Amino acid sequence: MRSKDPTVALLRCLPTLGGYPDNELANLAALLDPLTVEPGTILMEEGGHATDVFIIVEGLAVVSRRGRPVAKLGPGEFLSEMGVLDLASRSARVVAETRMRLLKTDARRFFTLADHAGIARALAIALAKRLRFAEAASG
Repeated sequence: MRSKDPTVALLRCLPTLGGYPDNELANLAALLDPLTVEPGTILMEEGGHATDVFIIVEGLAVVSRRGRPVAKLGPGEFLSEMGVLDLASRSARVVAETRMRLLKTDARRFFTLADHAGIARALAIALAKRLRFAEAASG
């Protein structure tokens, strides 16, 4: 029987977590808070301190650096994980382009969440995509 927890349902939408059992997703859900934002909502400011990490479940966000758009992020992607991982200031400004459904966690809970194989795989994929994008943009 499927869980009735709405956060479990949101986690199930993520490609790297879809096959996990409900009890395992419920453990992850306890580390996350669902959040809905409207278009134009500023999710993070360039240069700010990273205290929270977001996982995009639905919608699109525009990433800009020094006032210039550099990327769009969508479902399954992370926001602000780099700043939490390396304790550096945020490298970009991110604004919701559409209505978005997100999962939010704080830095402490993020490290517990990142220990899960499905989340670790999603993080590795996200960081690899960003590295490839940065290499293509610089070369």
